[in-house]
Amino acid sequence: MRRFIPLALVWFTSAATALGAGVIKPADKRFGSDTAENPSFRRHVLPLMGRIGCNGRACHGSFQGQGGFRLSLFGYDFKSDLDALCQGDHPRVDLEAPDASLILEKPTVAIPHKGGKRIEVGSWQYRVLLRWIEAGAKGVEDDDPQFVSLEVSPKEFVFRKPGQTVQLRAVAHWSDGTAEDVTPLCRFRSNDESIVQVSETGQITAQGKGDTHVVTFYDNGVAATQLILPVSNRVGPRYPEVATPTRIDELVVEKLRRLGVVPSELADDAEFLRRVSLDITGTLPSPDEVRTFLADTTPDKRAHKVDELLERPAYAAWWATLLCDLTGNNAKVLQQPFQSEEAEQWYAWMRARLAENTPYSGLISRIVLATSRTPGQSYDDFVRDNGAFYRPTNQSEHKDFAERETMPHYWARRTVRQPGDMALNFSYAFLGVRLQCAQCHKHPFDQWTQADFKQFSALFSRIRYGVPPDARERAKEIEEKVGLKGKNNNDKRKMLAELVRKGQPIPWQEVYVEPPRPNGKAPARGRKGNDTGARSATGKLLGGDRVIDAEVADPRQAIMEWMLDRDNPYFARAFVNRVWAHYFGVGIVDPPDDM
Repeated sequence: MRRFIPLALVWFTSAATALGAGVIKPADKRFGSDTAENPSFRRHVLPLMGRIGCNGRACHGSFQGQGGFRLSLFGYDFKSDLDALCQGDHPRVDLEAPDASLILEKPTVAIPHKGGKRIEVGSWQYRVLLRWIEAGAKGVEDDDPQFVSLEVSPKEFVFRKPGQTVQLRAVAHWSDGTAEDVTPLCRFRSNDESIVQVSETGQITAQGKGDTHVVTFYDNGVAATQLILPVSNRVGPRYPEVATPTRIDELVVEKLRRLGVVPSELADDAEFLRRVSLDITGTLPSPDEVRTFLADTTPDKRAHKVDELLERPAYAAWWATLLCDLTGNNAKVLQQPFQSEEAEQWYAWMRARLAENTPYSGLISRIVLATSRTPGQSYDDFVRDNGAFYRPTNQSEHKDFAERETMPHYWARRTVRQPGDMALNFSYAFLGVRLQCAQCHKHPFDQWTQADFKQFSALFSRIRYGVPPDARERAKEIEEKVGLKGKNNNDKRKMLAELVRKGQPIPWQEVYVEPPRPNGKAPARGRKGNDTGARSATGKLLGGDRVIDAEVADPRQAIMEWMLDRDNPYFARAFVNRVWAHYFGVGIVDPPDDM
């Protein structure tokens, strides 16, 4: 676990690619006059409607729609949007008289429009919509090229003074190898308008000193451009020499040099000791420790102090607390009547792994792949062994939960029983990815679609907490034998706690993976909610095309292998980002739980 400290952090890097030749001209150049080219519903019409605000959240993209007309938010549901435009009692598209279509007459206010004028008659925007209707108002076909990526230039720009401008250029790449300049069809957003503002056409204007990003949106693509206006004139040759003993220091100072920020002087010994003690162990140094450290004159005493703190039990205790928070250890959502014991077990297990210096990847693997029973263990043996974890420490049958190979409580929480809930918690904790919005729609500031959410949720559809089919008869026998049968829930909870303390067997529930069904479908769940679509969706990993075979014994194994892959863009980076945020107060990507 020593790589938890900043000295071993890995910086995020990305390679820039040039916007090469062979790029198709932008729509405003191709549709500005009469043309025989037919616009694409996906490539041109829907992005244009997003650009002029038709399918924004304040207009027809809201959940309620406007004026009886509803579109998907920023055009991510191709079929429903085509149906909304072309079908119904009052379709917005008129194939018999294209120029009389409501989709043209309303935004040009040829007829009253609460949204006001959005385009001019005869403009390139008008011609895109008109030409699409004239060509038959075709939608998206299954064999149409798929969107691959959005490339925006410049990726970074350093301004010299307020008022200076720079124009963005966006190119969309498609699976058939084509590339098109889509700048006029993009939406742009400044992350801090006090530093830079961006126009509807992608022109950025410097406003004030600092560092921020402009984000460009097109189809499912999201790309960021870093903008800097130095805070001082201490840039370039005016920047002083600053020591950079590590690669991390080199990268940080490289950024500060562009910003014109000169780092503070090195902290003195007393301040260093206080900070490093709090950060690594969560406690202040003792008075004797302070005196000894200040009296030490060896040049590498700070590095030795870091090593010493990492060996202390307080380090394992402190980081166990942090990782319990990250993974969701909360007594209120654990199994009644053993919530307190299980929360303590969870913490003790984490602390033991940290004391052993278990790598983060190994620690998380032993949570992700956890089941309550060990391989080949019978239900009766599980009942006996599991009960021993809950008996008082002075009883000879007591067992230490921290010695377990895996930690199943993560999957046993009462609030995380449905596939959708599991997907949300899993992506947040281990990938630094928020999928909440994608439950219902494609968020305009994120890449995740509702299909992504459903397909990722499907991977968790066979993870269960309860009594598995092969043990249900035996569990009923135990329940009847100890007198639990017919008791109400309150009485049953009291009896369970008493029986366990006395060393009696009880019908323990467990975390298990249900075998796949012959047809490859996941079994139905008992309630609705975040399970939306998970029963029928194909299981697929986030951010790619890799589909997980429904016949695999444990889908979590495939998820874990993917997370540990060298090219995985989330798992390692998300944790490095969280560690960085812990030690420096702000993430490299901030907020640190939203990669």
